[in-house]
Amino acid sequence: YRPREEVEEERNRDPIPRFYKYLKEAGVLTEKKEKEIHEWVVNEVDQATDYAERAADPAPESTLLHVYAG
Repeated sequence: YRPREEVEEERNRDPIPRFYKYLKEAGVLTEKKEKEIHEWVVNEVDQATDYAERAADPAPESTLLHVYAG
């Protein structure tokens, strides 16, 4: 629904890859540190996924609890 050029322009302005590039160029983010961060993130996601998959299904009557409709 958005022109390809607009999407590409916004992609180039994305702050996350720009900050990543900055950290690499400044020598703050080393290959070793990047690998450590990646492994930590993968571990966290795996643990959260395992927890969610083992969790009991919620009771149907709790479906609308904590839903704000105002």
